[in-house]
Amino acid sequence: MKFRLLRDQWFLIGVAAVFIFALADPGGIIGPLGRALTAARANEVCLAIIFVMSGLEMDFEHLREALRDGRGTALSMAFTFVVAPLLAWGLSLAASSRDLALGMMILGVVSTTQASGIVMAGAAGGRSAHALLISVLSNALCVFTIPFQLSWMLAGTAPDLRLPLAEMMVKLAALILLPLAAGMLIRGMRGEARSGGLSAGSRPMNADRRAPFPFKPSVVSRLMIHGIILTGLCEGRASILGGGAQVAEAFALTLVLHLVLAGLLWRTLRALGWGAGRRESVFFMGIQKTLPQAIWLQATYFASHGLALVVCLLYHVTQLVLDSWWVGLMAAKRR
Repeated sequence: MKFRLLRDQWFLIGVAAVFIFALADPGGIIGPLGRALTAARANEVCLAIIFVMSGLEMDFEHLREALRDGRGTALSMAFTFVVAPLLAWGLSLAASSRDLALGMMILGVVSTTQASGIVMAGAAGGRSAHALLISVLSNALCVFTIPFQLSWMLAGTAPDLRLPLAEMMVKLAALILLPLAAGMLIRGMRGEARSGGLSAGSRPMNADRRAPFPFKPSVVSRLMIHGIILTGLCEGRASILGGGAQVAEAFALTLVLHLVLAGLLWRTLRALGWGAGRRESVFFMGIQKTLPQAIWLQATYFASHGLALVVCLLYHVTQLVLDSWWVGLMAAKRR
């Protein structure tokens, strides 16, 4: 029991530990470490590994069941690709600096989370398979939506910043679609080998539930997110420590964005009459944003705007804290 907090909240504790380590900079190693991680393209490596792990987690039998809830999937997608970008763009107009505005735009266009939202949906009593389906579809679509949505936002507020659309789509496909497809292929080949070539109808009912790998892909994904946060903090440490009032403003903007998104989606779910067991996956996947993509976009195309990274990092921490609290409330209500 005394290790229960560490077991249940190790990811959030790890995020806090990474923040403390990077900002405290013991021994002055953050500068050299950041340069080494950047030279090794750590963000891109970690992002690719995350999507390989997402592919490995896909249980195709359960995904087929999740496909039946087309309305839930569509609603979550609408909030990810329509409501969130519009809200983030509106808040970017209220930001006091270009860096903060860019951070809000980046948050608005990135896809839904890969790891934490799936875990939270299941912990709250929802369908993890449906949450995974939403995550996979969202991350596949963002290859095409991110370049155009971000370019549209920049055209109105920062016309001097232009993005290479074709190059962005190729890079996003290489970092998202190819690793995801590789993970799915490995999962399918491993599952086929374990089932001895039996057809889906002749396999035992619990065949797909046996862990096909000696490790948990979700744990590896979370560790990669820790690595991405560390890389981002190494690059943005000076901006965070020297940001002062703008860091507080960044926190306020991210808090407003997440609370408004959550409030709108929750009221929509209540109006539709969707009860417990169905609404959790739609709710958490519709309001969460993925940090790895956000940090990659900032580091690749807006590296000189350090406070944009702060916005992305603060939103991730905000959604983890608030959504963990909501998970507890939903789980307690079900009990």
